[in-house]
Amino acid sequence: MPMYDYQCTHCEAIIEDIMLPYDQRDIPLTEPCPYCAQVNTVQRLISAPNIGDSVRLGRLHLPSAWTDKLSQIKAKHHRSTMRVPTPGKREL
Repeated sequence: MPMYDYQCTHCEAIIEDIMLPYDQRDIPLTEPCPYCAQVNTVQRLISAPNIGDSVRLGRLHLPSAWTDKLSQIKAKHHRSTMRVPTPGKREL
């Protein structure tokens, strides 16, 4: 389910990470601001979608064959700053 951020144009309060179905994303626009109670002042903020790397987020792990290959590549390039993830360990 997508997450949305909203801001009040009156008090400039930001309401973050509201999880709503796509077809209900405009409902907070019709509600009063939860901070200053002004009506018709809440607007949706536009931002980039929250897309993450599944390996770095810990949802998937790299197969050990991949990390072995990455280690070989790094060994050939002595000045490389590439990090080789540990198999089965969550990378941040």
